Amino acid sequence: MLAVHAGISGADAVLASSASLRSREDDHEAAVGLLETHVEAFDGPARRQIVGLLKSKTSVEYDDRVVTATEAKQLVDHARRFLKWAQKVLCI
Repeated sequence: MLAVHAGISGADAVLASSASLRSREDDHEAAVGLLETHVEAFDGPARRQIVGLLKSKTSVEYDDRVVTATEAKQLVDHARRFLKWAQKVLCI
């Protein structure tokens, strides 16, 4: 769950810094559209990473089953790659 939230926070930081925006939608996937529209540096790899995180959000947070080690590793990998991109965009 923390990997998913890290990705969401990274997307929020890029939107705030690059476009003075913050997604106010209940559906976090709306941030993807905002990134596509307002952040020129938002590319295919960054899109794949954040979408990979967001598609797992509901099941990771609300399902009764335990996330497997393989799933957790994949989410952490998505978050690392997306946050690396976000840091580059933010120049930090």
